[in-house]
Amino acid sequence: MSARGDESCDAWHRLNQPGTESACVDAQHVVRHHVTTPFFVRAGIIDSLLSGNYEESGVRDPVLGPFGRNALGVPLVFATVLARELRMFSQLPSTAEEGSLITRGPGVFAPSCAIHDTIHSNNQVFGATITPDGGSPKRFFDVFGAWRDAGVPSTVVSQDPMRLDTFCP
Repeated sequence: MSARGDESCDAWHRLNQPGTESACVDAQHVVRHHVTTPFFVRAGIIDSLLSGNYEESGVRDPVLGPFGRNALGVPLVFATVLARELRMFSQLPSTAEEGSLITRGPGVFAPSCAIHDTIHSNNQVFGATITPDGGSPKRFFDVFGAWRDAGVPSTVVSQDPMRLDTFCP
């Protein structure tokens, strides 16, 4: 196993793509291809801490350009890329290298909120809502409960980084 890698990732690559085991030190690769345990993601797509890390590092999206902020201070490129990636999580059982071992696709609740700390039991975390197109407002536990019970919606991601579909207390 690599220094920071994942055993199942290393084993899969040794067997299926020898010489590519170095991919297993990339946490994003491991999450997208080798985490087979059911998991749920709660993330703010305009997370002020994470978006700042991308801005400071000079990262660019090949199509959207640099990770910066618009005139209102909203990290639109970060939000657009993160929302796109999170919406794809439901497809992991069919796209992941170990997808056949994934018994339940990840659930996702991702409002356009800037708060990074989402593990406290407070209104900033649990009072946020996303109103999907043509739907009613959804809170974290609405989506988590549906995912837990194998129902819908199990993925609700803000479509609008400018917060028109999200309420953040």
